[in-house]
Amino acid sequence: MVLTLMIAELLQEVGSQVVIKYLKNRITWVIIMFKHKPLRWDYCVHRLYNKQKSVIYVNDRNRESEWLSKKKGVLDLAGTLAFLPQVSLISPHDNIDENSINVKLLAEDFQPSIVSDDGFEYWQLAKGELFFDGSNARLKRWDKNSRSLIFQGAHHFDYIKTNLSLDLPIPIETLREQLCRDGQIESLEDSVLANVLGINGLLFSNDGYIIVQKRLNSVLIRRGELCSGFSGTIDKQDIANSIFAGSKLGNMDVVREMVEEVGIDYSNVSSRCFLGITRELVRGGKPEMFYSVDVNLPSDMILQGYRKDKEGTIKRVHFGKFGCSTPSEYHRRKLPEQFWRLVGTIRERGKGSISLPLLTNLVLWYQHVCPKEVGMGEFPEGSLDCK
Repeated sequence: MVLTLMIAELLQEVGSQVVIKYLKNRITWVIIMFKHKPLRWDYCVHRLYNKQKSVIYVNDRNRESEWLSKKKGVLDLAGTLAFLPQVSLISPHDNIDENSINVKLLAEDFQPSIVSDDGFEYWQLAKGELFFDGSNARLKRWDKNSRSLIFQGAHHFDYIKTNLSLDLPIPIETLREQLCRDGQIESLEDSVLANVLGINGLLFSNDGYIIVQKRLNSVLIRRGELCSGFSGTIDKQDIANSIFAGSKLGNMDVVREMVEEVGIDYSNVSSRCFLGITRELVRGGKPEMFYSVDVNLPSDMILQGYRKDKEGTIKRVHFGKFGCSTPSEYHRRKLPEQFWRLVGTIRERGKGSISLPLLTNLVLWYQHVCPKEVGMGEFPEGSLDCK
């Protein structure tokens, strides 16, 4: 009805021939955009980023992750090593406590020098009416020497126009191709992308369950996929609040998304474990932060919680004695035999595909528990399939 009225008004104002030409152009644009989406989630990152350092890999001696490797953009299997399209920035290997990491906020907000307006329009059409901007936290730099995370403000819409629009030509090469430097992503400091910081957290109940979400079809990205117990984007205000509270990462309200999405009160958090920060190659090096959180509630009470923001369906998967941030020494030794089976169980019980952020969250937890099972390096030359 609204579209009919709009067309009628256009006909009266500019004439039928102009309107017909406009509609033809718009229809052509929609066809092109849905054929060539602004971001290829299945992009074969190892082909372009073939010299990238610190790519995360996991031991898979029995090739139990082969089912995951069939979904491009999530995992690539090379021999007995499973490579994730993630670059490690801070990992459990670094043994850095979140209370020793400084948080700083620059006065000037990020101003993009190159954007994809066509990509933005695609995402706007895909999302529909519930499409709004926000002030997010852009990770500008990780200063390893001073253990400082340097942030600046960035608009959510600029993230959509850059990190989520890498695979449309601007004007000839794609933004992804333009920004690749000798087979590697740009450094955070040199990057022209918005690079807003995402947050993902595994949730463990006190009765041995892991809590995951199957995302709704109404969300912008990763529709219908299984994701961590809570996930979202760190806002600029989150950084300002953490600076006011003591300027440490440990002062940041990283479980805010858990409270809003799952309905668990702060008082029920028994422990939180910082697992690290990565840069996701699929989105051009977008930074993602990972946690594991233990809550002092049984899983059935978590499923019944009041949720302010509903972005997915809450599901529980039994992990038994592995269902906590730090299992006992005996179960640590047993985890390498069970890890990929546990990942497969999440897929089966969750009735959905494993998202890259969830897999990364699980792998970093695995690295925290069994350090020798996860490492970092370059993609092996010529040993990965890219059909």
